[in-house]
Amino acid sequence: GKTVLVTRRPEQAGPLVEGLRRRGAVPLLAPMIRILEPESWEECDRALGRLGTYSGLAFASAHAAERCLQRAFERGHEAHTFDGKTILAVGAATRRALDGLGLSVTLSPAEFSAAALVEALKGEDLSGTRFLLPRGDRGRRELAEGLRELGAAVDEAEVYRTVRPEEAD
Repeated sequence: GKTVLVTRRPEQAGPLVEGLRRRGAVPLLAPMIRILEPESWEECDRALGRLGTYSGLAFASAHAAERCLQRAFERGHEAHTFDGKTILAVGAATRRALDGLGLSVTLSPAEFSAAALVEALKGEDLSGTRFLLPRGDRGRRELAEGLRELGAAVDEAEVYRTVRPEEAD
């Protein structure tokens, strides 16, 4: 009989809303963000054009994975294009998104944080490697900085923007 405010975007809220209903709650959807395309795809397209120069890709969110790979597929790349590349994923949701898009994740820490991913890579010599880090416009720089500290060159490409919802009731 409790009312629960669900702040996730509708396309993400389904399992939570259904679970609340099964338990007798009344879920109210009130998304706090909207995810939009970047102002320009130029940065991402340029990086995708150099895909062969990257040792791997690092994803800090499922949004980044989905948006980047959707763009790559639209530009003619296929899942096998990423074969042999190191694929890093922060968190289980990002790993699931990448698995669903046909990419095999090389490393994903149990803890959902960029710091945990960087910690898991400590001891690896990343000198001479180059990573593409697709990210949102408000993405934190922790993963990029951590990879750079371990010796990797990192190119960042914006693949989505996070904005406030147009209206809230």
